[in-house]
Amino acid sequence: MRRRHPQTGSQARARRLIAALVVLCLAPLGLLTWFSLSLSAEAVRGQVDARVQNTASASAVYVKEQMDGLAELVDSYARRPSMIRAMRQPGTRRNGAIIAFHLQELQRARKGIAVTFATAPGGPLVDAALQGRSGVGERTTAAGRVVSAYEPVPSLGWTVTADVATGTAFAPIAELRRTVLTIGAVLGLVLLAGLVLLARALRERTRAEQRVVDGEERTREILEATAEAFISIDAAGVVTIWNPRATETFGWARDEAVGRPLTELLIPEGSREAHDRGRQRYLETGEGPLLNRRVEVTAVHKDGHRFPVELVIWPAGSGPETVFNAFAHDISERRGNEEAVRASNERLGLALDASSMGYWDRDLVSGQVVWSEALAGLLGVDHGSLDHDLALVQHVHPQDREAVTRWVSGPAGRGGPEELQFRLDGPEETTRWMSGRARVYADDNGQPVRKVGVVADVTGRQRAEQAIEQAKLDADRANLAKSEFLSKMSHELRTPLNAILGFGQLLELDDLTPEQSESVHHMLRGGRHLLELINEVLDISRIESGNLSLSPEPVDLLEVVKDIVDLIRPLAAERQLTIQVLAPPDPDLTVQADRQRLKQVLLNLASNAVKYNRHAGTIRVACQATPDGRVVVAVQDTGPGLSADKMARLFNPFDRLGAEETQVQGTGMGLALSKGLMEAMGGDLTAESVEGKGTTFTVELAELAGQPGSRSGVPSRS
Repeated sequence: MRRRHPQTGSQARARRLIAALVVLCLAPLGLLTWFSLSLSAEAVRGQVDARVQNTASASAVYVKEQMDGLAELVDSYARRPSMIRAMRQPGTRRNGAIIAFHLQELQRARKGIAVTFATAPGGPLVDAALQGRSGVGERTTAAGRVVSAYEPVPSLGWTVTADVATGTAFAPIAELRRTVLTIGAVLGLVLLAGLVLLARALRERTRAEQRVVDGEERTREILEATAEAFISIDAAGVVTIWNPRATETFGWARDEAVGRPLTELLIPEGSREAHDRGRQRYLETGEGPLLNRRVEVTAVHKDGHRFPVELVIWPAGSGPETVFNAFAHDISERRGNEEAVRASNERLGLALDASSMGYWDRDLVSGQVVWSEALAGLLGVDHGSLDHDLALVQHVHPQDREAVTRWVSGPAGRGGPEELQFRLDGPEETTRWMSGRARVYADDNGQPVRKVGVVADVTGRQRAEQAIEQAKLDADRANLAKSEFLSKMSHELRTPLNAILGFGQLLELDDLTPEQSESVHHMLRGGRHLLELINEVLDISRIESGNLSLSPEPVDLLEVVKDIVDLIRPLAAERQLTIQVLAPPDPDLTVQADRQRLKQVLLNLASNAVKYNRHAGTIRVACQATPDGRVVVAVQDTGPGLSADKMARLFNPFDRLGAEETQVQGTGMGLALSKGLMEAMGGDLTAESVEGKGTTFTVELAELAGQPGSRSGVPSRS
């Protein structure tokens, strides 16, 4: 990771200066605004109080003058006996009608006056005025806040008040406040904008300086981490940069190399003078034949041994400031590989000659082709006659020439080996088959530059393959003939057999002696056995010919297993066999299969487990889903088991593996038919057996899509 360099002292000082400017500019502006608003508000408030007080005083004088005559009129009405009696009554019993009547007469007696009745006049201003004081204050009325001045009229016992809404009284203060705040905000924004621009310019400068520092650091890290040796020398030929890879390549440590002439470190003694002349020539003329291209030279290691290196040298700067930079790579391993490839090619040529295989090598740039002598021998021509790029094609069978032309001339197989079989020209009975294999090779830029091919005579193999193909066709025809024969024969056998079974069933209905009844029973059992054998032979024939008709559908496997177990339970009880069913806790195991054919297979396996088990043995039927989306059903018995040679013949038709010498009935067709049915349904049937312990048959099918899972079996006994 690259190190982040700390900020320089000048950058930190600049940031502190900007912060100080912000404080020095905004603080006085804020104080000035506050003092201006405070002084203006006090001045306006004093003017408002004085004006309101003068209005109240003038109003009081006017009222006194107007009220001198009115006071006597009001006093005469107030001294009326009925008025006095009404006023002396308690508040709740006071006669309001009499008081209202006298007030209305008083109002009619003096036009332009309004009369009202107040039982308890008061309030802070009224109380202060009644005590002979005057003043100004703010109070709240129904209409809102007002500035109120009060002035007493002692001779009348009245108070005159003058009210002005605060919004009206102090409107100049609000206007002044808005003006001052607007000016202050504008000045603040202008100041902040200037400071932001100054900070942005400083930040961009800091970033630019950091990018330069990061670039230098990144270059140093690249040179330190590169897999190539990097060396830089100045105009005098003295080493200025020497990375770790240069130390690994040439053996000199950085401290040993930097400051010393390059010629003393890695240039062979015989080439040092030429090196100095070339450097001086570039400084004088600007020409350098070895500059700006890859060159291979010999270098000297610190320990004195010489080795090949690949150099790329380029100059930078001009005049005395010129530096020469170089990447160097040790190519000793590559040279060794090239020598190994050359030797390998020689050995390959010898091997091809010894194995009677011919080869050709085509230069895709020039079109020239090299034909081996062994190839000329395969073609039966003199090597000198292969003198042009398509010499092979003229010896190829006419029907194969176009393909061989493309194979030899074009880079069509650049993605991998290109194989081709073709015939050589000649009489049909002596046709020889050739097998070719070619590969295209590309340069460092991925462009195809070379194509190499080998040719071998495969006439014997080709004829053997043709013989095998013919034998397969003959076998298919024989199998088809067999299937047709079995189909016709089964029909011919089934018709009389059904008649025999029908008459046998009719005989069972008659009153027969025990001997006759046993004979009829043997006749029917033999007939059914023969009919079962015919059906199994027909099924195997259909499977082999690919004509077996299946009806695949989603099948609940556990339901089929339960039906099979129920069918064999009576037979198992006769031999005192225990049946164990191992079912998963999640019973949802669904497969895609032909229900009847699947039941036929499982019933055959379960019946065999009953027939070939030991007395009082065990039958285990296990169902399980596997993680790879398969479902298996295993049927295991505890019978005598099978030997290895019998296991090899287990699925051969009509082979009962020696059971024909016992009293156990069977046809030897069941397992062969079951395996064929499972393969036809996309599944499999396998078997394992241990002599003396028993045999296990395993049925495997794909679990129906959407039902994947892996479930472990849980045993249940029956």
